[in-house]
Amino acid sequence: MEFDELRYMTTVAKHKNVSKAAKELGIAQSSLSKYIHTLEHRYGVKFFRYINKSFRPTHAGVIYLQTAKKMLQYMERLSKEAIRCEIARERKILRIFCPMFKSIYIMPNIVPQFKKQYPDVSLVIKEATSNTAEAMLLNKVVDIAVTNFEPKDRNIRYEPLLKEEIQLVVSKHNPLIHEGIWKPETETLWIDIQLFRHESFILPAPEQMIRQAVDIFFKQENIVPNVLMETKNIESAFLVAANGAGVTFIPEYFTHSTSYLQTPVTFSVGNKKLEMQSMIAYRRDYDFPPEAAYVINLIKQLMA
Repeated sequence: MEFDELRYMTTVAKHKNVSKAAKELGIAQSSLSKYIHTLEHRYGVKFFRYINKSFRPTHAGVIYLQTAKKMLQYMERLSKEAIRCEIARERKILRIFCPMFKSIYIMPNIVPQFKKQYPDVSLVIKEATSNTAEAMLLNKVVDIAVTNFEPKDRNIRYEPLLKEEIQLVVSKHNPLIHEGIWKPETETLWIDIQLFRHESFILPAPEQMIRQAVDIFFKQENIVPNVLMETKNIESAFLVAANGAGVTFIPEYFTHSTSYLQTPVTFSVGNKKLEMQSMIAYRRDYDFPPEAAYVINLIKQLMA
């Protein structure tokens, strides 16, 4: 069987009409009709019968079409695999989007394992705010993305990772830290955010997901924050707060994975835990190479 033979026959079966099939295939109707008759003569069986103005497969046609469809699927897979292997041979690159603050704890944990498994594949990490991840995926700037923004485009698929608590960071020299209490539903000390109503705040940039969650929280708590500084750099905000210039909000995983001389105190805040959803996203049409599936599995294990 040749590729054109399989394609012609399955297209006729799909439309039940030679004229429509010929239009899709980009050939003349007479040529397609002649092709079917020649094929039936070669095999010595009828594959279609013309019933009620439509082409219906015979019993032999049904068996032929079942096999033809499977063969087309196999051929498509082989073609994709060949293209993927050629790209991998030329580039051997996996491009990952990751928010700047997440890279600090994700990459040191997954890159050593990844390089042991795939020593010939280079990782290119694109670090930016999560609101740019969707455009980077759609424009094929990156292959997969770790993000906090749920993609809006239907061509992007995402898998939830974990809900990450957003914690208040306070210098250990701030006397308010002694107001913290233990609550059964929190893993860190809880503190009333109203105590910090008049404190200076170091906040993430407005386009960052963490900032949007914090702004909603402030509104719920009826607080208009005294903003000392805005920054996209979570590490910078953390260090400024640790040195006592103000307080800030940091994702819990950042505080677990960093170590500095000036170590602040972190608190849970709010009547309901302040959280944001992390997820991994990729294009629905992305033909996963094994190294991409492997790195996604590493990230899932890390953020389980």
